[in-house]
Amino acid sequence: MNKRWCEPKLDDLLSDPILDVLLAHDRITRDDLGRVIAEARQTLVRVPREWHVRGSEDKGNAKDGI
Repeated sequence: MNKRWCEPKLDDLLSDPILDVLLAHDRITRDDLGRVIAEARQTLVRVPREWHVRGSEDKGNAKDGI
């Protein structure tokens, strides 16, 4: 009964008709949302893509002791 949770893809959320109802309730336009997403993508470009997680296979090779 332990089902793994996977977050939906952004494209799936953007194509869901309920999104328009939620945006209208908060007085946000799709253009507003599009600008926020574009800014977030620009910010995320600067984030390193490689992460070292404690307990990974390379325990001795992790950067900064993490």
